[in-house]
Amino acid sequence: MTTSLNSFDPHIHGPDNNQYYDDGLVSGAVESCLLPDGRRSLRIDEWNSVDPGKGHADRALRWLRQTHSYITANGIGTIDDDGPDTSVLYWERQYEKGLVDELLLDDGSIHMKRPLKPTVIKKQRKFP
Repeated sequence: MTTSLNSFDPHIHGPDNNQYYDDGLVSGAVESCLLPDGRRSLRIDEWNSVDPGKGHADRALRWLRQTHSYITANGIGTIDDDGPDTSVLYWERQYEKGLVDELLLDDGSIHMKRPLKPTVIKKQRKFP
């Protein structure tokens, strides 16, 4: 079965502690939660594209970004004396694009992290 770009149908399903993202071309184990200020955060534990290098994963991350203020990619690979895994390089590119905010290596250490932006409270207009 072939899924075309026009049939992009992303969704997250499952209970809060065991969720799964799927859009027909990209899938992965994720966990979405509410931050103390009411915004949503997402942790990606597994991520897979059936057709890598075509931009499908970027599109999926952009869709997730619309509803999640902070996105963490967990277990992105390792960095050894020979350099980083290819998966680490992939996630570094996503970080540079602003599609993820935190990268955790396989050993749980923080590889890259940007701070959570503060909530902007808009002043309400007073009406006479």
